[in-house]
Amino acid sequence: MKVSAKALIVVSSLMICSIPALASPTHEREAEDTPSAVYARTFGVSRTEADQRFIIMDQARDVQRRLRARYPATFGGLYVEHRPQFRVVVSFTESPRESLRTVTADPAFVAMLAAHSLSERRARLSG
Repeated sequence: MKVSAKALIVVSSLMICSIPALASPTHEREAEDTPSAVYARTFGVSRTEADQRFIIMDQARDVQRRLRARYPATFGGLYVEHRPQFRVVVSFTESPRESLRTVTADPAFVAMLAAHSLSERRARLSG
């Protein structure tokens, strides 16, 4: 059986064109299951925005660690608020804005006044 060069080109072209179609749904499903994609769907933001929020949340761990060390008597803790506006709320028993800005100037981090510091809360729980 003799196969012409033209037939081989046609068959090869069809095979090459079908490979992305076969691989694409799996790749797209995997891309849809990434933490970034899940977050984007959950909170109605783009994947780029979701990635930026993940970076800020990662930075929040470092900010918390530094604030606990620097202001043990006044640091009240922090939490991430996802809705209605994304922000990291950081609380202190005194001078909240000034204390926060010694560690970060990122506008995603918002300072609030706390009634009690983390150290006060821990002391109450253990005593």
